[in-house]
Amino acid sequence: MPGLDISQLEHRARLAEIHLPIAAAPMSIGTVTCSFGVAGTNGAGTVDVDALIATADEALYRAKRNGRNRIEWTDAVPASAHGGAQSRA
Repeated sequence: MPGLDISQLEHRARLAEIHLPIAAAPMSIGTVTCSFGVAGTNGAGTVDVDALIATADEALYRAKRNGRNRIEWTDAVPASAHGGAQSRA
């Protein structure tokens, strides 16, 4: 989500607003849960995209281990001078 700053409570609330209706919607297949793993950057420098995805993936599995149907956050992934596919933040 471009522009999402996970250090800001109002931005976290934005993501929670997406999470709640998904989890609350009745499904004909039974109860559906949605777990989110969220990682962000500090917005400075070059970001190691592989590290960013791996960090979000770790947060997702932590959400599942901690009871599912929840959002788990991580600290900002630092800028990197090397490694993996990189993108300008």
